[in-house]
Order: sequence, then C-alpha cells, then structure tokens
Amino acid sequence: MGMPRRRKGARALGPYENGDGWRVREVAADGSATWSPTFASEREADIYKESLEQTIVCGELTVWSGLEEYEKFLDRKGNKKDSKRQTLWALRQFFSEDVPFWAIREGYCEKRYKALTEQFSVASHRGMLAQAKTFLNWCVSQKWLKENPCKAKGLGRRNRRKVQLSSNEAKAWFSTAYTLAEGDDDGAMSALVAMLMGLRASEIVGIKIRDLDETDQPCDSLWIRESKTETGERHLEVPSVLVPLFQKLSAGRAGDRWLFETSKGKDGRHWRDWPNLQVKRICELSKVPQVTCHGMRGFVATLSLRKGQEDVSAYLGHNDTRTTDDHYALPGAREQGLRKRGIEVLLRKKTILAQDADTSEVSDGLGKPLRATNENN
Repeated sequence: MGMPRRRKGARALGPYENGDGWRVREVAADGSATWSPTFASEREADIYKESLEQTIVCGELTVWSGLEEYEKFLDRKGNKKDSKRQTLWALRQFFSEDVPFWAIREGYCEKRYKALTEQFSVASHRGMLAQAKTFLNWCVSQKWLKENPCKAKGLGRRNRRKVQLSSNEAKAWFSTAYTLAEGDDDGAMSALVAMLMGLRASEIVGIKIRDLDETDQPCDSLWIRESKTETGERHLEVPSVLVPLFQKLSAGRAGDRWLFETSKGKDGRHWRDWPNLQVKRICELSKVPQVTCHGMRGFVATLSLRKGQEDVSAYLGHNDTRTTDDHYALPGAREQGLRKRGIEVLLRKKTILAQDADTSEVSDGLGKPLRATNENN
C-alpha cells in the first residue's frame, strides 16, 4: 500500500486560552480553520494538538499498516526469513489491535506490556518489549511518531522483588503437582521438573527421551543438551522422587521423541511458555501465590544455598555465582549456607577433640601426637 503523505499547508496551532480552558486551532491546506473542543488543562490541549500534528504528517496511518512497511524494511535490510517471522510475530503480540499511531502513547504501551507479562514467560515478554521499542524507534525515524512512547521510565525494568514460595506454600504446591503427575498429567510433571530441578522453561520443552540417562537405575540422570548458554549444557542428577515418573513417561518411546509432546506445536514440541502456564496452573489449584518457572529456579537456588551446597550456579547453568546470588536466590541465602557449613565444621572439630580427649591425645598442629601429662607426677 502507498503510505499517506503530509497534507501540504495544513498545521495545528496553539494551544490558546479560552475562558477557563484551552483549545487548539487546526488550519487546513486550503486555509480554512476550525477550533477544537475546549480542554480543562493546557496539557490535555497539548496532547490533542500532538495527535493532530501526527494525523497531518501521516494521515490515518495505523500500526498494522506500519508493520507492513516495517516488514518491507526488514526485507531490504536482508533479515533472514525465520528471524523476520519471529520479529513480526512478537510485534503482533504487542500490538494486538490496529490503532492509529496518534493513539500509541506511554499509557497504551504500559497497558499492553502488563497484559503480556500475564500471558508469557519473562524471556518472552521482555523480548516482545525489545522488538516493540526497536519498531517504534524506526517509526520515529519515519516521522510517524514524535518520540518513542515505549521508552517510558521503568517500563520493562526487572522486578528486584523476588517472588518465591514459602516452605508451607511449597509443600502444598508439591502435593498438588505430584498427585496430578502420578495421574499422568504431563503438565504437572513439567511443573515438578521446574520446581525440583530448577530448569529453564526452554530446557524443559527441549528434553528428548534419549537425554534421560542411567547411572544406577534408568532415568536417574538427565543431560541438558539444549540451553541458551554453553554453561547451560550440563549433566544433572534427577531427584529420586522424579525417577519413577520419568521412567513411566518415557517407557517404550523412541529416543528422538520429545519427553513432553503436543499435537499443536511445531514437530510435536511445546512452545517454551507451556511449562510456565503449568506452574501457574498448579499455583491456582493449590491456592498459593502465583510464581513462574523463573521463580522456581530462584526457589531451587535459595533452598540449595541455604543448605550450604557449593555447586548451585553450575547446577542451574550459570556462568557466574553473582548471577545466582543477585537474580535468583533470596538475599542472604549464600551467607546462611556459609554459616551453616561453618557451624558444622565447628561441631565436627568439637567431636574430634572430645574423642582425642578420651584417648588422652591432642595434636600440636604439626602432625605429632602429644601424650597428655599429669602435672602432679
């Protein structure tokens, strides 16, 4: 479609005071002029004037027709077909309604992003927001927008308040999920994997039957071959409570099949938001606060660090312990674990000293046992 051109000679003037309010004067290309309704504040009149100016520049151009032009731009840029398809899919999730560009303001973007956070995983909705910002920057360069309304302060900022389940909530959640998983509920099984193994949603849907390994018994270890980082490719011990469920789910199936299959996804594979939806479903059924797969990874990080385990970052597939501490575990979890290990060391030393005292021997720190002497002799 041809893009609308600026209405030559047309302009918007004001705002001007009008009694207790403000109004804008629109001058048409032929010189005729009309007044806008009277607004209660100058800011409201400014907003109206801005919408008029955008209409003058690009007519009634809507966001969907803008996306058609953006697709042509991506073609000229040489974007690969699959990359372009994913970009446009993300943008159409963000801009789910065909609205004129003058209606796309900060409030609109905030409302759309909030809706996405309730439908998609963290990685997905952040990716959609990033694509929307890039698209709107391009629209600014086309003079369709005066500024990018998706750059509102705080929009998409990471929430540092980590939402995790308490011990009692986790017990209720686990009980519900395990009962459903025993009843062949694959979704509940995927949610259990998120809780007990702390896998990313993309790692859960990427598990194939061949990835279930045998150390002492079938399905007691798991290869994570498909991860977003090189460190994420790892070999994990499967919690004993999950082993029989893995065995049941994989029994008699070919190694190249997905562990969790669907008839709706590409090649029988679930979209990565599926485990996240399952985690939330169990939250609703067990009547506990809503958490996500990301929150379950944080739960595993917090619990493991508090127990004093040292290889938590490697288990979660993180390159740096700071990632685990700053973005997953609750504050102070590692310090609690260190204190616990310190206390255990002291208790062990106390036990050893007590045993040595029973045999009347102590060490001088150089490896030479000294026989305790009686000063009265």
